[in-house]
Amino acid sequence: MNRTITFILAGLSILCATGADGDLKTATVDGVTWTYTVVSESAKTCKLGGESNVSAISTNTTGAITTPTTLGGYSVIELGISSFRRCKISSITISPGITKVADKVFMQCPNLTTVSLPAGVLHIGEEAFSECPISSITLPESLIRIGEQAFEQTNLTTITPPKNVAYLGNEDRIDGSGEIIEEDDLYGDVFNECQFLQEVKVDAENQTYADIDGILLTKDLKTILYYPHIKIEAALPEGIEVIYQNSFTGSKLTHITLPSTLRSIGEEAFAASSLVEIAIGNNQYSTLKSANPTSVTIGDYAFRSCQELKQLILRNNVTSIGYGAFSDCNSLTDVYNYASEPQAIDDGTFTTGWLDHEPWGPINAATLHVKQDCIVAFSSAEGWKSFNQIVGIAESQPGDVTGDGSVDIGDVNAVINMMLGKTEQTAAGDVTGDGSVDIGDVNAVINIMLGKE
Repeated sequence: MNRTITFILAGLSILCATGADGDLKTATVDGVTWTYTVVSESAKTCKLGGESNVSAISTNTTGAITTPTTLGGYSVIELGISSFRRCKISSITISPGITKVADKVFMQCPNLTTVSLPAGVLHIGEEAFSECPISSITLPESLIRIGEQAFEQTNLTTITPPKNVAYLGNEDRIDGSGEIIEEDDLYGDVFNECQFLQEVKVDAENQTYADIDGILLTKDLKTILYYPHIKIEAALPEGIEVIYQNSFTGSKLTHITLPSTLRSIGEEAFAASSLVEIAIGNNQYSTLKSANPTSVTIGDYAFRSCQELKQLILRNNVTSIGYGAFSDCNSLTDVYNYASEPQAIDDGTFTTGWLDHEPWGPINAATLHVKQDCIVAFSSAEGWKSFNQIVGIAESQPGDVTGDGSVDIGDVNAVINMMLGKTEQTAAGDVTGDGSVDIGDVNAVINIMLGKE
């Protein structure tokens, strides 16, 4: 009996001496004690920290540090989950050989301003640098994946995803056969609440993403994924079809011109932004080129908590408005709806107060403007009837090409854009009524604006 016990204990002693996959160990290098975990005993590889929430070094460590290339005879290939979380270091140089920066590695490091990543890093995990004051970072060309909210609430002013990045916050963008899956996995808020970010400059050779003037888009330039929050005005280029979910959330944007090609505004796309006014859809009048312009849909909570929004124009091709789309828009005074019949909405679409917080109620102070022959229909339609005042839209005056109720330089620019083919020609743009939009219409608008006609 005693011999058997001795044999078992001896075996355990040998196991601990040689190490095993998952073993947690420590080693001291240049006065710094490191905690690491064996990844593969056979390959002699390890990662800093542990499986989760195990610090690689003391969280009270300050100043600049460099990660070791080896510890206890094991090559360091990974930074483990939360391995430097809340550490007080100001700078870190990650050593060559490390290929993965796991989730939350540097999350909430209050002093971290400088990070040096080596060539060979393939993966940056979710929230890896979240809530760190880093203002710049160079991403290695080897990088393939950046996790959701990886740079959330950082001080970045510019960033360049390299040519091999195929995943920005989306874990399953391509299925096993190589096919692109649903659009919901295009982007995962990598730069959420980056209040100082001015531009995302995508490497021109990247095959998944692109940028126009620092705006992040899909490679085909049809879907906006992220718009830098620091910009205050925008004129989106023609060809854009989709504004992706959360792409403008929390932005300082006050004014935006949407393209005539737009067909979808995603969930919470403009939530909590600083918009003052917005017009959605093609011109409210029938078009010269097409009697049936592409319909536009507005997703759930798309403009939630836009506290500065005062005027909303919904043009005649806005066909669907999601739940809570304009909830908590407490400054809204005028809604112009050019639809020929009420869109299906409910009492939660236009509200004071956020639907997730009590109390909330209908926007009683706002006036709904609809076509004269639609007043009765809107007055009895669910959601729309909650407006205290529903009035008819006066006939548009000649020259009011944009339909905002006045004739100004915006109308001149609108006609010029139609004439140059930058936007779709509309009946409103044909100010002279000769069946085409040309320089004569530009002059007509200018004359009306100056009171000459």
